Amino acid sequence: MDSEGVLLRLIHEHSMIPCNDLRIGDCCGRFEATSDGYYCKTCDFFVHKKCVDEASESIEHPSHPAHTLQLLSKQKYRYCNLCGRDIKDLCYHFGNFDVDLYCAKYPPPEVIESSETPCHKLTLIKEKIEFYCDARCGKPGFGFPYKCLECGLTFHIDCVWDPSGVKHLPEVIHPVEVKNHSCHSLHPLKLDLTGQLPDYSDGKCRLMPGSVVKAATGSYEVVLNKNVSRPFCRQCKSHCMYPIIYKIPETSDSYLCSDICIKRFTKRD
Repeated sequence: MDSEGVLLRLIHEHSMIPCNDLRIGDCCGRFEATSDGYYCKTCDFFVHKKCVDEASESIEHPSHPAHTLQLLSKQKYRYCNLCGRDIKDLCYHFGNFDVDLYCAKYPPPEVIESSETPCHKLTLIKEKIEFYCDARCGKPGFGFPYKCLECGLTFHIDCVWDPSGVKHLPEVIHPVEVKNHSCHSLHPLKLDLTGQLPDYSDGKCRLMPGSVVKAATGSYEVVLNKNVSRPFCRQCKSHCMYPIIYKIPETSDSYLCSDICIKRFTKRD
């Protein structure tokens, strides 16, 4: 078997055979639109041909300009310092700083903003935290999220940002930017390939004052937080700092400050 394979010294210690497989690569931790790759049967280790062709022994990277980053393998149980994702196997490394192969080529921006519309900025929070994504997916996440500091909405990196030129499998949805809402500017959101809008964009088109947000914990009226004295959130006990808040039904002055508090809220006397 080894005589039929190739030895990719930078990537893996064993001889590998050419393989066509649409699967997550142990190289970049991502799907690729093409199936060309190399496989080690001994280790059940698969890498994309594209990642192999683009890999180098060392790189200079703007995220860590003071030092040259070296390509390392077998880096499981570490995470990328640019996106917070767990590293599958390969990364570029110096000291305690690691960058996965995907982010080495496509580093997520510190801030996402639009020059065409007055959208709120999304800031990359470089702290591994648990969160629920306020984009269409609505799934829990653990890692570095993007967050709207003004509205308190939190998103997976992949749900609000894709680098230009990156190809995806047909079932993967792509981001588009929605123009102004009549009341509230929108963050970037995702359209699927059928062109159908999700039930809500990124959580923002639900935020029209007077509208009702339905959640597993109940229904809440959207109101403007415009009083000089900011109310306390009944869930987190902090002052409601965002311009949009949620009124708890059947109360006169009880509020929740964010989607996260809505998801965690349990009624108390």
